Amino acid sequence: MGAVLVVNDQALYGLVTDRDLVVRAVAESRGPDEPVGPLSSRDLVGVNADDDTAVAAALMREHAVRRLPVIEDGQVAGIVSLGDLTLHDNPAGPFAGAGLG
Repeated sequence: MGAVLVVNDQALYGLVTDRDLVVRAVAESRGPDEPVGPLSSRDLVGVNADDDTAVAAALMREHAVRRLPVIEDGQVAGIVSLGDLTLHDNPAGPFAGAGLG
């Protein structure tokens, strides 16, 4: 998936991607034993678990993000990515019918 939600005291603290780990950690000369929290993106927008995929896609477009935390009953329930939405809207895959199979 390439992203992990960071939780502190059962509350959503941030989101860290594999790219964050590489770019920020290297830029700040951090070692592998450093805490992940400071490397995470903290300005998050989320989607409710019962929202439909159009809401998630609109939020991603509006905020220029590729992943959204999913919130259910005030708790983090998971994460949805742009790839998840693509597969949901086209279960056969992005290249279905393209003659690439």
